[in-house]
Amino acid sequence: METEKAPSSLPGLGLKILSTGWAGCAMGTIMFGMRIYVNAVMARKWDAALWFALATYFACLAATVVMALSVKNGLGDHMSDLEAWSPDSIREALRYRWYASGVCIISLGLAKLSIINYLITVQGDTLKAKPIRKWFMYFLAYSNLLLCIGMTPVLWTQCKPTNKLWDVSIKGQCSGRRRYQIYAYFWSSYEGALDMVLSLYPITIFWNLKLPTHIKIGLVLLFATGIL
Repeated sequence: METEKAPSSLPGLGLKILSTGWAGCAMGTIMFGMRIYVNAVMARKWDAALWFALATYFACLAATVVMALSVKNGLGDHMSDLEAWSPDSIREALRYRWYASGVCIISLGLAKLSIINYLITVQGDTLKAKPIRKWFMYFLAYSNLLLCIGMTPVLWTQCKPTNKLWDVSIKGQCSGRRRYQIYAYFWSSYEGALDMVLSLYPITIFWNLKLPTHIKIGLVLLFATGIL
């Protein structure tokens, strides 16, 4: 005889997930608004870096909205609570969670494109003397984008049918989980290495400028925070 599970007395994490997501979204909106102001009013220039940043902003906004839908359906709550109140919520929460993962992967690829195009713009004509740097930066940008795009089919083909990802009761198989795990390890390692490179690369730009040493150190430390 199956016994009814009592709801958990522990607090859920749904509110923390929403708070973190929307707080980050609000900060991003403010910072991007400042970026638009600089480009539109001060620089009067709409470069590729800005458009990639705009695409990244909307992708992150979409991911936050989808994650909110997942929280609405129970993400962050305890399994015993979901099973006691609405068993279907587990499936819906996981479904939206997988959707959010797909959008986040694409947003990471777009974000790196924006950062690298900005670094290329900052260097300007100096890259003409060292074109290898420019091609190296483009290689990093588009290799990362291709990896992010390639991650999408690997993500959604783990199980057949696909909705078995969030509904284990459906008949099917998930033979692609190991493939996804291996690809995810490689992809996340590449992302981490690329973050390291993009954080340290500006040192080669600012250190050769005719600026006081303390300003150079400040700029280097500012960009190096990306390692964290």
